[in-house]
Amino acid sequence: MNTAETLRGMETSIRKQHEMGIDVYVLATEDVPKQLHDDIVIMDDRYLNRAEFTGSGKVMEWRISIDAIEVEQACRKFDAALRAARKPSWLSN
Repeated sequence: MNTAETLRGMETSIRKQHEMGIDVYVLATEDVPKQLHDDIVIMDDRYLNRAEFTGSGKVMEWRISIDAIEVEQACRKFDAALRAARKPSWLSN
């Protein structure tokens, strides 16, 4: 499935989030440097949840970290990805 197909499948959710005032950005996986590929939920500037995957790409476990350096690195990766991301062109401002 490519990025356009994925977006079409998520359009309703994206529009609802936008209507609630959430800034929604899209970044195609193929446009992201491999070092930014990660599945992390940054809770705040103190801790995060990181998915650990099996060799087949399935989530094996979620790991919680309070390591300040790891959290800072995750925030920098997110900021780099956000700079490359764009709002969907079909989403009204």
